[in-house]
Amino acid sequence: MNQEPAQKNLMASTWTKAAMVRRKFKAGPQRKKDYVLTPLRSILEGAIMLHELQIAMKDAGLLESDVQAALVLRLTPSEPGKPNETHLQPIPGTENLHLLYGRVKKLEARGRVEPLGLVIKQNDREARGPEGEAVVWVQPWLVDIQASLALLAMRQRTVSRSGELAEDVIAA
Repeated sequence: MNQEPAQKNLMASTWTKAAMVRRKFKAGPQRKKDYVLTPLRSILEGAIMLHELQIAMKDAGLLESDVQAALVLRLTPSEPGKPNETHLQPIPGTENLHLLYGRVKKLEARGRVEPLGLVIKQNDREARGPEGEAVVWVQPWLVDIQASLALLAMRQRTVSRSGELAEDVIAA
């Protein structure tokens, strides 16, 4: 039996260091079933993911501060007639996670909060000139179409803004 070695990705030689870090986190099949999290668990999972991304950036010789993440949460208000809202809540450093927890608790006081996933923003300084290029992607936790559309809407708003991730809200 003749086994040929796996083919090498011919484009890999053109990837920036940041692109190689991205590839490690974006590789794999798409989620097929929901990963249902409580708001508290989503904060912790998001902080872990951000920490792992920062370690990968550092290991690649890049700045840890060039990657940011934010929770995307769907708020279903308990007040009848009010529209659902999609909230973007940036994940701070571990020493300030209590601040994010406080913001999420304030949302929970207004209604049911459902974590949809993460928006991740990475500055690739080797791409397109001295300022680099911001690359934004989503890490979904739910697979339903409405969750996907809400994540993509938040991603699109994040792409159109420069600088650090900031709190944001979209009324549905």
